[in-house]
Amino acid sequence: VFWSIFLIFSIVICFWDFFIKNKKYSLADIFLGFYGSIKIISQIFLGINAMFISVLLFYYFIKGLFGF
Repeated sequence: VFWSIFLIFSIVICFWDFFIKNKKYSLADIFLGFYGSIKIISQIFLGINAMFISVLLFYYFIKGLFGF
């Protein structure tokens, strides 16, 4: 979902620069921008998943330790 929102936002910015400001981009610049956004969003996604997994591991460790 985050990647889709960022992708739509990036496309809108590119079209705004193309048609309103008449600024030219090379295809390499566009792909480097998308690669950077995908990299940042994947790092956020992996960080959130690691946080949830660590909380679950801690919960089950405590649960097993005290025999609930």
